Amino acid sequence: MIEKQNRHVNILCQDGVSINAFISVLGEMRTFDILNHSAEKFLLLADVEIMQKENLQDFKLAAKTVEKKESLILNKSTIKWIEELKE
Repeated sequence: MIEKQNRHVNILCQDGVSINAFISVLGEMRTFDILNHSAEKFLLLADVEIMQKENLQDFKLAAKTVEKKESLILNKSTIKWIEELKE
């Protein structure tokens, strides 16, 4: 039986919103595989923290947490880039 694994990711959307969340993947599948090889156009995210950029301070982008949600369904076409975070 193939088990799902939760991967911690940071997503930057086209509109500049940053999302910190967990995504479920099957077995040894990579996050990249879900984005490129899945026929589904949406991602189900869990333990979601939505952040909006505020301004640039000392060459670092300051972000403010706007909202926290248990889950979120995100259209893949809104993703500018995604980074898997190591815990």
